[in-house]
Amino acid sequence: MASSRCSAQVDWESTDGIFLRNIPAKCDEQALRNFVQAKGVTDFSAEMAVFPNGNAKGFASFRFSARSGMQDFVSKVHGQFIPGFQKTMPLFCEPLRGTESRRILRSRSYMPAPSRPWAPGPREHSSISGEGRNSTGSHGKSKGTSGFSTMVSGKGFHIEPGYHSASASTEVASGAGEATCGAMVIDQPSSKFELWHALPCDRLVADD
Repeated sequence: MASSRCSAQVDWESTDGIFLRNIPAKCDEQALRNFVQAKGVTDFSAEMAVFPNGNAKGFASFRFSARSGMQDFVSKVHGQFIPGFQKTMPLFCEPLRGTESRRILRSRSYMPAPSRPWAPGPREHSSISGEGRNSTGSHGKSKGTSGFSTMVSGKGFHIEPGYHSASASTEVASGAGEATCGAMVIDQPSSKFELWHALPCDRLVADD
């Protein structure tokens, strides 16, 4: 009865093919082909949409070399159930035409969501620690190593009573082994230590 009503409402000769809905999720393309061929329809090409896990999305397209084959397909498949699957909805045939049906068929599997573009975050910070040594003269060199380009800054270091520290920043070039050092001044009690300071240095020689 359903097949007769469908045939009467649609001019299948003017369509590009048949869009079959309500295919059971566990039905693969070969099982669908076997079902259609068992109905006596053989001259067709089929394409079924599936999920990445192999389950059917519930629809497929059928095309025929002769347009008269579409009417035969509808009369034998529309409103039927594929045996061996638990499915309450009968197979439903509709014309395969227009951009909507083609768009649905092209989406045969889920596409992964686009990853979010990389956005630069805050600069990585690293702490520098070392021992102060007495120095004489107005210019000096220091040894050190550099691993990657970074801006190193420090503020508010813990200093014992009687001391205070000034902020310092150092920008190290990647692999170059050179750096421009900012001045760091540490005041110490004159009774125990002499005032010393490290003036800006021109180059930082990398250890071998």
